[in-house]
This record gives sequence, C-alpha cells and structure tokens, in this order.
Amino acid sequence: MTKKVTPRLVMAILSAGMLSFLGILDETATTVTFPILTRDFAITTDQVQWVNTRCC
Repeated sequence: MTKKVTPRLVMAILSAGMLSFLGILDETATTVTFPILTRDFAITTDQVQWVNTRCC
C-alpha cells in the first residue's frame, strides 16, 4: 500500500525540526555567554544559570 506524503505533513516535520534546532542553538548561545554575564553583572555562576532554565 502506497501512502502519499502531503505538503502539510512535510511542513509540520520541517517546522518541528527547525524549532528543535533553534532551541538547541539558543541554549548553546546563552551557555557560551555565562562568563561574560557573570563578570558584567557581578553575579555567581549559580545565579547566571537561571538565564538558561526553562519553565514548564
């Protein structure tokens, strides 16, 4: 049995992949800035990690 892949399904898959990539990119970018943030705001690493936490 052959099933057709609809354009809507393709867009849904591409959207989910792009959102996953952007989430990882955002988390990586903020993690890299931890040393700069701790210096500029004169806070501890524990405090700056709150920047990277996500609420449910």
